Amino acid sequence: MPLSSSLYQRENLTPTDRIMASEIQKPQTFTFHHANLGRMTGIITPNNVIQFRAVPYATIPARFKQSVLSDTLAGQDDFTKHGYDLPS
Repeated sequence: MPLSSSLYQRENLTPTDRIMASEIQKPQTFTFHHANLGRMTGIITPNNVIQFRAVPYATIPARFKQSVLSDTLAGQDDFTKHGYDLPS
C-alpha cells in the first residue's frame, strides 16, 4: 500500500479506532530531577498530564506496625508502570 493512502486511511479513523491506535503507541516519557530523591521518569498522558506510577512512599517494618515514610527511592528511577494490585 502506498504511503499516501495509508496516511489517508489513518486520518479517516473512527473515534474508537483512534483510541485503540493511541493505546498501541508507546507513551512518551518525562524525566524529572528531584533535588532530594534524584531522577524520576514518568509518562505523559494524551491530555498532557505527567504520571509517576508506583512511587515507594513508605515501607511497613512489620505486620500491623505503623508505616515509615521513605526518604529515598531505593535506587528506582522508572515510574512508568503500575505497581502491585490488591488481592481480590
